[in-house]
Amino acid sequence: MYIPKPFQMTEPEAIDFILSNSFGMLISSTADYPLTTHVPFVFDPASRTVITHVARANPHWHQVDGRPVTLAVSGPHAYISPTWYGIDASVPTWNYVTAQIQGVCRVVDDHEELEQILDRTVRYFDPTSGLPSRAGESFYQTMMKAIVGLRIDVTQIEGAAKLSQNKAEEVRQRVIERLQSSDAAMDRDVARWMEAVRRR
Repeated sequence: MYIPKPFQMTEPEAIDFILSNSFGMLISSTADYPLTTHVPFVFDPASRTVITHVARANPHWHQVDGRPVTLAVSGPHAYISPTWYGIDASVPTWNYVTAQIQGVCRVVDDHEELEQILDRTVRYFDPTSGLPSRAGESFYQTMMKAIVGLRIDVTQIEGAAKLSQNKAEEVRQRVIERLQSSDAAMDRDVARWMEAVRRR
């Protein structure tokens, strides 16, 4: 991922962002074209592994076993008008926060390991759910037959927070104020990120 130096996140910052945004785009490639699937996932920083699953009917899983993959995670983003800068000869741009996990993927089709992936996933997103205790029931077993698990051994983590860090402080303040006054929740989220980066 191309990340100009002013916008580079440290790995711990990127990990924190990923842990709070556990839905991403799984990307791999064939000889002819790239493949993408949007997936919920659980990332374990200690073991540097990601677990997720896809529908068995999704042909993507046939192409990833033992192959390098990217998991792209998007955060808030907003259009930035040059009219906000108060500077002549300015151009429009986009502020955003994003991260990428790269690693080697392994297909998990073993029943017991797939059950563990589902158990961890449900407990991660819905800690009070009683669903894992019903894993032995027929409806749950039928559900399991319709999916395939994936495990990614992480090799690299990158993050980008492009939040006007290359602009003068007074310009950044004007951008923050315009985003804060927006009716769009995501614009206001970008303003909060800009404030947080400025306080570092």
